[in-house]
Amino acid sequence: MKRSVVLAVLWVLLITTHLSATGNQEKVPAGVMEPPKVVIFNTRPSKEKLPEGVDFNNNPYINFIKESSGIEPVFMRPEISTYYDKLNLIMSSKNMPDLINDFPNSNTIYA
Repeated sequence: MKRSVVLAVLWVLLITTHLSATGNQEKVPAGVMEPPKVVIFNTRPSKEKLPEGVDFNNNPYINFIKESSGIEPVFMRPEISTYYDKLNLIMSSKNMPDLINDFPNSNTIYA
């Protein structure tokens, strides 16, 4: 539990630091505040079986991140079987995600 809280706080700090450094470059009409979208390439597979009533994009953990940081996370969730192929494609493209959540102890290293 303690580890997951620490990881959540570190994740929020990383994202807010990134957002403050890049700024909100989209022009939004006066009086309308849309949260900035942060694209996250995630290791959780798209066909992952979740407990009944749990939605990957709407759960207490994700809601905490949305409320604390003011961002709207957008998850890219490839299947495990194609994870590294898609990660390599994304890393070589011009449309890289804002955050990459890789497998622990992975030997994948990008500069």
